[in-house]
Amino acid sequence: MIDPDIIVLHPEILVPRIDKFIADNVDGITRSHIKKLINLGNVRVDGIVASPSTSVKAGQLIEVSFYEEVVSVEPEDIPIDIVYEDQDIIVVDKPAGLVVHPGAGNHSGTLVNALISRYPEIINVGSADRPGIVHRLDKDTSGLLVVAKNRNAHVNISTQISDRKVNKIYIALVKGHMPDQEIFIEAPIARDPHNRKKMTVVEDGKYALTGVKLLESIREFDILEIKLLTGRTHQIRVHLDSIGLPIVGDSIYGLMHTSINRQFLHSHFLEFYHPTSGEMVQFTSDLPYDLQAFLDLIR
Repeated sequence: MIDPDIIVLHPEILVPRIDKFIADNVDGITRSHIKKLINLGNVRVDGIVASPSTSVKAGQLIEVSFYEEVVSVEPEDIPIDIVYEDQDIIVVDKPAGLVVHPGAGNHSGTLVNALISRYPEIINVGSADRPGIVHRLDKDTSGLLVVAKNRNAHVNISTQISDRKVNKIYIALVKGHMPDQEIFIEAPIARDPHNRKKMTVVEDGKYALTGVKLLESIREFDILEIKLLTGRTHQIRVHLDSIGLPIVGDSIYGLMHTSINRQFLHSHFLEFYHPTSGEMVQFTSDLPYDLQAFLDLIR
């Protein structure tokens, strides 16, 4: 049985340092986290515990285990909007302001705390601090998120995401106007060397691709439909800012506005293969009240 807490990698070329190889091939992991996993003995090459400077050759088997100290996540009775559920998956319509899983500065009051209160059976699905979670939305991004209820579903959907078989479409409002009706932004992303809390476009970053389509222009703003073709941290926000189209309300990468208190970014459409039936399933979420009210204000 595949363990969802272990990632298996197969290098195709000689790589001088295993830590750099992991950073380049595992999304959403920092260099400090990689170093911690290596120091814990959680990284092996052909079954042998690796050091940060271990080199790997084509054909070798790299195993990265994310098992660390057990993190206690307490159930909390937090209201959540369930769009769909069955024995394998839960589809949530997340409100803005709700953090997906516990982390630094957010040990309670998260979506995960709400989920394990309502679905205690997911507590051992995935990692200890984010049971059931296969992808995430930023705190101030609203909309659709799928959660796995068992290990098989967790592995299946995680693999679909890795293989880019999950279709995720967002709605955003930006300041400025599109250069064309439809564009693709292909620009590598990495952590900002001057501000570790931000991501930025850099030449040696991880490959990132975003599809952007113009839906409507309102005065100095454009409403955009955005297709996430890779899944880098803050990808949509970074990519749009990099081409001079900052998201309205984004306090980090975008443009603050007195009439909206969060970024205008909503996960509108989610499509993937059901982990048991294999059938394609689709879910949609309309703009929440605060975003629709802002559009009505500027029209």
